[in-house]
Amino acid sequence: MYGDPDAWHALMSRLARSIARCLNAQIAAGAQAVQLFDSWVGCLGPDDYRRFVLPHTRAVIDAITPARQ
Repeated sequence: MYGDPDAWHALMSRLARSIARCLNAQIAAGAQAVQLFDSWVGCLGPDDYRRFVLPHTRAVIDAITPARQ
């Protein structure tokens, strides 16, 4: 993450897309709720979180398709 930020962001972008597809598949299959955990976010300071994690978390959330009623 610190040693090669470009590689970090490329990897996180791929993971964010995959996670969003998985969550959307769960929603499409009838899940009434999905949850996204970030189990190590407490290890980062606020600036590192905003730089390295938040953009990818937002990408996942923005890609979620609400269930049709």
